[in-house]
Amino acid sequence: MRLRSIFIVASALLVNSLTIAQKRLITSQTKNLESPDGMLVAVVSSSKVLEATIESRIEIRTSNGKNVLKRDYSSSDGEHGFGVKKALWTPDSQFFLYSLESSGGHSGWHFPIDIFSRRRGRIFRLDDALNDAVTDPDFGVAAPDRITVQVLSDKRTRTVSSVHLPLR
Repeated sequence: MRLRSIFIVASALLVNSLTIAQKRLITSQTKNLESPDGMLVAVVSSSKVLEATIESRIEIRTSNGKNVLKRDYSSSDGEHGFGVKKALWTPDSQFFLYSLESSGGHSGWHFPIDIFSRRRGRIFRLDDALNDAVTDPDFGVAAPDRITVQVLSDKRTRTVSSVHLPLR
């Protein structure tokens, strides 16, 4: 009887270990997005646990590979971070924009857009600059630095110049 109990406990532990190991299996991909002037490269590395959505890391590098900035949107459990949905440079190469999607389904209506400002060497959240929440990950960009997004407050699109945003 004791041997049977040990076997049942050992089997349960093995099944639990296999389940955890299976959940940790990861797929990944990396995209290099060169700025229009060829001076910078945005590296978007995305990975995911089998049953979750993607989570991403952003690196801005010079054309010769020197790191300018890194931002990690991943979480320890693969379910509480953000994944890059859409990413591109403005035509003037001054801003790199990317929309984010929650990896765990929390706030599924909200798609923050982060902006790397080349001049300031920092990343800013567009929501903060607009005092509003972006509700569609599919933003538009037009020359030289115009951004069009859909926002929560009036449920319409809003177009702003990146240069004139109060990026703090």
